[in-house]
Amino acid sequence: MTRSDQPALRVFLSHQYRSEVINQYFYDLLTSKLDVLFRVDRAVDPATNKRLGTNVTLLELEMNDADAFVGIFPFRAGAPGKPTQHEAREDSKYFRLEMDMAIRARKPGLIFYDERLEGVFSFPHFFHVNDFDAVEIAASGAKPNEPNVLKRIADFQGELSYLQAYRASTRRSNWRNRVGILLPASGITKNQRDVILDLLENFGWQCFFLPADSLDLKFLAQVEDLRWVLVEIGIDCQLDALVGYLHGRGIPTLRICRSTKYSTVSLVETYLLKGVEVGYARDILYWKDVRSLRKGLELRLQRLRIGMETIASKDQASRYFHEAQRLPHSVFLSYAGDDEDTAKPYGDKLRERFKKVFDYRDGRSLLTGKPWAPQLEETLAEASLAVLMLSPAYLESKPCQRESELMANHRFNGTQHVITIKLRNAPDGTPIKLPGYLGEDQYLRVWENDHDPQRVVDKLVSDFRELLRETKSV
Repeated sequence: MTRSDQPALRVFLSHQYRSEVINQYFYDLLTSKLDVLFRVDRAVDPATNKRLGTNVTLLELEMNDADAFVGIFPFRAGAPGKPTQHEAREDSKYFRLEMDMAIRARKPGLIFYDERLEGVFSFPHFFHVNDFDAVEIAASGAKPNEPNVLKRIADFQGELSYLQAYRASTRRSNWRNRVGILLPASGITKNQRDVILDLLENFGWQCFFLPADSLDLKFLAQVEDLRWVLVEIGIDCQLDALVGYLHGRGIPTLRICRSTKYSTVSLVETYLLKGVEVGYARDILYWKDVRSLRKGLELRLQRLRIGMETIASKDQASRYFHEAQRLPHSVFLSYAGDDEDTAKPYGDKLRERFKKVFDYRDGRSLLTGKPWAPQLEETLAEASLAVLMLSPAYLESKPCQRESELMANHRFNGTQHVITIKLRNAPDGTPIKLPGYLGEDQYLRVWENDHDPQRVVDKLVSDFRELLRETKSV
């Protein structure tokens, strides 16, 4: 069978969104040997237009559907420096969550990880693993480690050829809409059971109640014919063994937990789901009555219905890697009108790195037919980052003074970070300074970065990420 005759390999791609160059490099090498597609979670809340949080059940479903697991993990998108153990674990927590899922689901794995993270991960013997030098990949020119990477991919390809055929021959035809319900024999009323059943059926799932008395052949056989399982983990310790089996077996699970003032933390919460600090434990649906059960379960089922987006071509992948690296934070770009020509290339580079950049002179940030001042102040208040482009003209501008005063207030209230790019000093060379209410901030001086907007914005993004980490740790 030729490569073109084979179905595309569906992989669960675990990667850092902000690592465009590294993601693209390994994707290009992988697709030089294999036809692959992967799925990405870009769903947003229609009410707020913000990305929806991690849904563990959805990730487990995607992992189960995948032919293989591919992980690409640099430390902080290839940023320089040797990480501490704490920094490495914090940066890799979602990668470790997804690798945990892959191991439990017994997926063939191909892993590329930053050599500076040696000792942070534990890999099973059936994964193909290769470390890499992030600096080497980011640099232009030859990549000395590339032959080793290609060999790993070739070994991985050889293993997958028969596994993919086996999966195709054993794939069930009627299981995709089948869901199991595992509830304790006591502690849940008929009304509460009916709420669960009605909601699942309304969302198009065919439901089967699983036996809750023992981990026997009947239970094992039924579980294998299900798409996923809803299970109550908080009422009856009799289910702990069954929940442990589902988790260890990699069965996609929606975990609910009845919580009352008399509730104690279950063994499942204490031991089984705490192996990774994100994901499982935080995704439990806690409920106390029919109303909270219905509301919470309906939101989870809507999330499963939205699903994920398929990336099936090289063009789609390149667009996705570029788009995904853009930070989700909004930026307010503040500069004097006399500096418009100087500021424009910095604004262009900021738009490559952030999802939303407000620039009052770009012809699109301000709505026509409405007063500009209220729009400007409202947008500034919503921005996560204000970028102030300091120059003599800026200090002489009353609108710029007003903007800088608002920035100082937002920063004082803890709702905004402010970074200053110093464009130039006074014409006679006298250094200019920020107004006192903005403090003694360190500037990003353009002449110290060869007046290169790319270098300035790269440094700005790095500094902004560090500010976010510091804020999070407080």
